[in-house]
Amino acid sequence: MSRGAVRTWDIFIQLEMRALLLLAALGAVAAATTENFVGHQVLRIVPSSDAELQKVEELQELEHLQVWDGSEWSF
Repeated sequence: MSRGAVRTWDIFIQLEMRALLLLAALGAVAAATTENFVGHQVLRIVPSSDAELQKVEELQELEHLQVWDGSEWSF
């Protein structure tokens, strides 16, 4: 192999290693920023009266609770 070809392979390997390092760093950042849902609960609430519906709407206003009606996901 000529010296030019060897140099080209050296540059290619350096770029490949940098890309691999960048990919590993991005993976580490993504893993560190994922949200942990340990201790969270999912409850199914089906209000059977207007009074119960009113209570669910009041729960929606609380900051630490999220109420999902399922309309975002339709199959």
